[in-house]
Amino acid sequence: MQMRKRRAELYAWLPGLIVIMTVVALAVGALALHHLETELVAFAGESLSIAATDIADKLDLLLFEHYSEAQILAGALGVTISDSQHLTKHLSTWQQVHPAYLWIGVTDAGGRLVAATDLQHVGQDRSKDRWFLAVREKDEVLVEDAKVSPEAGGAVALSFTAPIKSADGKFLGAVSLRVGLPAMEGVFARTVRLFQLERGISGEVEWRLLAKDGSLLFDSSLGRADRENLVQRGQPSALLLASTAPAGYVEEDHVPRRVKVVTGYARTEGYGRFPGLQWGVLVHVARKDVLRPIYGIMGEVGVAGAAVGLPLLALLFWTSLRLRKEWARILKHEAQLAATLASTADAVLVTDQAGLVTSVNRAARALIGWSPEELFGKKIHEAITFRQGKTDEPLDSLIEPALHGTAKSLPPLVLESKQGREVMVEGTMSPIRDDAGKLIGALMALRDITERTKIERRREAQYAVTKVLAESAILDDAAPRILETICVGLNWAVGLMWTVDEAANQLEFVEFWHGPADTVPAFETASRGTAFSPGIGLPGRVWASKKPAWISDVTRDSNFPRAPMAEQARLHGAFAFPVLSGERVLGVLEFFSHDVRQPDQDLLQMLSSIGVQIGHFLECHQPTRQVRQAQTEERR
Repeated sequence: MQMRKRRAELYAWLPGLIVIMTVVALAVGALALHHLETELVAFAGESLSIAATDIADKLDLLLFEHYSEAQILAGALGVTISDSQHLTKHLSTWQQVHPAYLWIGVTDAGGRLVAATDLQHVGQDRSKDRWFLAVREKDEVLVEDAKVSPEAGGAVALSFTAPIKSADGKFLGAVSLRVGLPAMEGVFARTVRLFQLERGISGEVEWRLLAKDGSLLFDSSLGRADRENLVQRGQPSALLLASTAPAGYVEEDHVPRRVKVVTGYARTEGYGRFPGLQWGVLVHVARKDVLRPIYGIMGEVGVAGAAVGLPLLALLFWTSLRLRKEWARILKHEAQLAATLASTADAVLVTDQAGLVTSVNRAARALIGWSPEELFGKKIHEAITFRQGKTDEPLDSLIEPALHGTAKSLPPLVLESKQGREVMVEGTMSPIRDDAGKLIGALMALRDITERTKIERRREAQYAVTKVLAESAILDDAAPRILETICVGLNWAVGLMWTVDEAANQLEFVEFWHGPADTVPAFETASRGTAFSPGIGLPGRVWASKKPAWISDVTRDSNFPRAPMAEQARLHGAFAFPVLSGERVLGVLEFFSHDVRQPDQDLLQMLSSIGVQIGHFLECHQPTRQVRQAQTEERR
């Protein structure tokens, strides 16, 4: 009743108040819209800058992979450079495994092409070509920026050329590879799609790839490159890249489309020993698409402004109706917000000012495994176990800033549910304030990033193995590092390497690795003293089939001779994959875990690719290792 009386008194003052409130509302609305536009553009710009940086990093990793593969291929060809027919077959196989290479050619020490994926080029004299002269004189990998390549049929391609040397360091020739520029475009497309999903950016996102001098290598809006130099044209984003400014964003004109765009920019920096090509990455979206969400608000402000000119009675009547409608709309909007919070994919927990849980949504209940009744009245870190790495980390220190009014991003954490399931999460802690600005609690939003983290760790492990192979001279150096890289990167307890002794027709032990916390002496001793025939045990099974194999629990497998020792060492899950050179199996890598694990086909497929890389390494370096072993035995 008191509320109704207050509203009646308010309506009595409406004629004068409406005029004042309309003027104030228009001024505040204009300022709010301007502020909102600025915030939206800044958010989009920062997001585009992150996307451009992510693309630049992925391009660096991809170029480093091609840089390392050129070195690996050069090392693998050193022992067969005199056999043109074998070289041609080897290059064709390599191109089939790596379709990004448009052309591969091998020259002898005099610069004559002795093998190429395009047989028409065999026999040509390339002794005066820049790439041959450079690797012969400097004895290092030469990387040439994208340009029209006659060898690749006139396509725009990158060039990677590595010297081929004998065991004593003598220059035997060079291998040169052409990588088509379209192979790089997939990095842009995948990253932009993920960026739009994660950031919620609407509208069409376009990208450009610039050479170091500012010339355009590719423009997604044109579907091609016209080699126009954006630095010479005075494009602000290109000028910022030319000035070696750090990654960021800028508002500028999109000349072909004649619209204002927000552009995020970043530059490739290189990776490891690969110095990089200093490419510029531009990702932009139309400014009108960024501001599209607030167009509805602007329409409502316009309607309110037009209503001011109506007669006073009509204005009062319209205003009263409008207030009731707005009240209903607010209630509906609040209901929609509540429904959105309940149905959002992110897990959301709300606490009061003391840090006690007051509300959770369905996603949080599913992620944590606790019912609301079990959580209400408790502090988050009392009910939920979080870890950073392998160490339990108290969460109260992470929540404390939000309870004092400061928003904070949570680092990647391992969350253990009530049922013991471990999930990798990331999220934010944000303060909650009432209309008066008083701090009344905090909100924690968590996102399950388990699958994304698994993909990233597998990609990092694959790049790490590639780096080990590129840096190692012999198998004895590479083997322990490869096993450690895969075990640590993919969370396996024990790793073994076996190589094929073709004369004895058996797999021989090469290397054994286990983590510091894993003591498996009986299993290690049994493995070191065992040799496998084709089809016997997990390594022999992989050797015979030439395919990866997975055993969920080796202690229950009938074809696993080391089962008693594995059970003693509490080893259960296992997988192995072949080391291949063409159709030949050169060895087998075998890994074990302490828990029972179900088959993971994506992991097996990734490791099969690693097996091919290791096979190329063994093809080149195994003879050297055998010679050194023979010399050691003679000294004895």
